Amino acid sequence: MSTTQNSNNRGETTITKNAETKTVTITKTVQVITIEQGNKDGTLAFKVDTGYLYAASDGSNHLKTETSLDDNGNGSWKIQVDADGTATVTAQGTNSHNLLKYNSGSGLFSCYTGGQQDIQIYRYTGSGEIVYPEDPVGPGGGGDSGGGGTGGTAGAKWVLLTDVTQLNNGDKIIFVSPDKAKAAVATLNSGRLTSVDLAGAFSGDDILDSLLDARVAQFTASTSDKVTWEFTCSAGKLGVTSVDDTKKISFASSATTTWTLSASTQKKADHQVQIKSTKEKSSSTATAANVLQYSSSYFANYKNSTEDPLIYVYKAE
Repeated sequence: MSTTQNSNNRGETTITKNAETKTVTITKTVQVITIEQGNKDGTLAFKVDTGYLYAASDGSNHLKTETSLDDNGNGSWKIQVDADGTATVTAQGTNSHNLLKYNSGSGLFSCYTGGQQDIQIYRYTGSGEIVYPEDPVGPGGGGDSGGGGTGGTAGAKWVLLTDVTQLNNGDKIIFVSPDKAKAAVATLNSGRLTSVDLAGAFSGDDILDSLLDARVAQFTASTSDKVTWEFTCSAGKLGVTSVDDTKKISFASSATTTWTLSASTQKKADHQVQIKSTKEKSSSTATAANVLQYSSSYFANYKNSTEDPLIYVYKAE
């Protein structure tokens, strides 16, 4: 299951499975779930970065994330595991589409009344932080993780972009709040990119790659003319489905994924960047919600009414 929450389901992502040892190797795009006590007797809750997974509909195949565990049991699950490791995972609420399944035809995880494929559950048996294959190994060797990062060169860092004309095709970037407290994550919540704290990741004005939270969305910037840009991460190309309203960020293929960059006129922080979608509004009277901005721990398309972000660029030094 992917870390990306789509509007009504979770996408798939790649793992490496060892049938002999019955283990899997994962990357940072795989959703690691923390098991908590559910709100009904004998149930468990699935805690993810932005809340809890829950069966979200009585009439449609929806799996969504709620910020807090609901009281009606749709986020409280019973798990039955067969001898072959197949798990039947059933939400205990009022919504009838309550079986957590894998849809191989569409490449997604969602909740159904039946059919589709049952899932398997793997438990992390290590101690401390998970070490991903692409993580740099710390100075102690033997799997001491150097943190999140890109798995790149020792001493690599993320440097504030101070001039948008200096961004180049192929640069790797992250989006940061103007107060430098949060960075965007490729997990969607109601049409917004979620975020994680950057506390402790800075060394002076730079962000140390070895201390960057593994959940931070690392985008590759691509352009053919340095006028319009696309930003691609593990979840896909960053886009918007509509600019007639706010909070319409999407990684869907139907989204408009081209953006323009310019120096922000805001004074929240030095070197803010205005990131504007090229998508046209459909109403002649509406104010276009076409600017990627930061507000209250989320990054989304707004009507130039909140805060322009900062862009940090990866430097392998």
